[in-house]
Amino acid sequence: MVGHPAQLPPTGLHMRPGMSVCIDGISLSTLLIILPILVTPPQLSDSRIKMYTASDAFFEALWELGVTYCFVNLGSDHPSIIEAITKAQDEKKGQSPRIITCPNEMVALSMADGYARLTGKPQCVIVHVDVGTQGLGAAVHNASCGRAPVLIFAGLSPYTCDGELRGSRTEYIHWIQDIPDQKQIVGQYCRYTGEIKRGVNVKQLVGRALQFATSAPQGPVYLVGSREAMEEEIPEYKLKPEHWGPVGPAALPESAIKMIAEALVEAKEPLLITGYSGRNHAAPGELVRLAETVKGLRVLDTGGSDMSYPANHRASVGLRYGVDDSIRTADVILVVDCDVPWIPTQCKPKESTRIIHLDGDPLKLQMPVFYYPAEARYKADCFTAIKQLHEYINANQSLSQKLSTYSERWDKLHEIHNKRMSTIRELAVPGQDGHYNASYLTAAIRNAVPEDTIFAIEAVTSTGFVAD
Repeated sequence: MVGHPAQLPPTGLHMRPGMSVCIDGISLSTLLIILPILVTPPQLSDSRIKMYTASDAFFEALWELGVTYCFVNLGSDHPSIIEAITKAQDEKKGQSPRIITCPNEMVALSMADGYARLTGKPQCVIVHVDVGTQGLGAAVHNASCGRAPVLIFAGLSPYTCDGELRGSRTEYIHWIQDIPDQKQIVGQYCRYTGEIKRGVNVKQLVGRALQFATSAPQGPVYLVGSREAMEEEIPEYKLKPEHWGPVGPAALPESAIKMIAEALVEAKEPLLITGYSGRNHAAPGELVRLAETVKGLRVLDTGGSDMSYPANHRASVGLRYGVDDSIRTADVILVVDCDVPWIPTQCKPKESTRIIHLDGDPLKLQMPVFYYPAEARYKADCFTAIKQLHEYINANQSLSQKLSTYSERWDKLHEIHNKRMSTIRELAVPGQDGHYNASYLTAAIRNAVPEDTIFAIEAVTSTGFVAD
């Protein structure tokens, strides 16, 4: 029961005069209309089958632009959405996003978030007006900070009351759920918000939203549309997907490549700090190549949302949240795709340390307060920039010759890494009193599951032990 004073009778649907029932914003009368559509093949008239609405175009646009799943929690704002879903299932088998019904909105967005991160492809969530948007909860924060490309669509209460347009208000709840600006509920977590005001350009709005979702810095986007807009009959049309791709990756300018490469090679204790570069699954491999080129370069993973550097590599300092001795001793720090490289009140570099920042979002546009001392900042794609750096160093004879003398510190990294691994193993034993600590429990789970298991971790103060 959502936003409605009526309560279901204790035994079945024995209706009393004047009583109405609302299930997640859908009245019983509406439910009786749509229920046969959901449980039996649609029996539509020829005119209805031939009708092409904004909702049909919406789902076509999603499919044309690479969205393969819609995680949905539907309500009274979605009759034409439901019609479009059933029509697509009947007519466009294998040519329309698969629909996954989710009774809880936060679950829906969490599923879309996870699948988008795994595949690198945007996914869609459909929820019910303002209350469904609120039900997304902390999943919006997670998708935003995790930079997951997800398109969220929510209906709006109809904006006509007297039947002026198809989709006009027919339910008590349509007045109660009408708010001044529904987009504001999640707008500050989104890369883009917009309203579908007419059906004729619905595909272009979907395309624009997905461009924001998939371009750096990636993240959730939010579209709304009223019943009138989504039920509007429009001419059928197609998009050219190649016109709606993300903005291409940015590279470093030549002067920056030279400056950063020389700084890393000439440093005595170079350190690279990353946080979410691993959202591009090819990026960790490039970071390894850079570390193996600049022998002695250490890599600290601050674990923003993805595994960005393999913990079993000798250059790995491990996962730490802004506090580590490597930060205090480094003489050159390269910050790459990182929101919190260190916590100044707990740990910070020396005054003499050179700091350079490479990021898809170096200004952190959604953070009111963000400042770290850096002599240079570049808005660049991590994979592209790191590849530029190690290729430049390997092609530069003087830099390569200098690196050839660094075999001793490369061996030292191996020694330090082995010692660290040994310390971690020593922690993963039961206590003398027989109690299990976080290290032992996590190690037992890790040993019991396949090597390619994906871990989604919520460990709070135990995160460091769990990650180790």
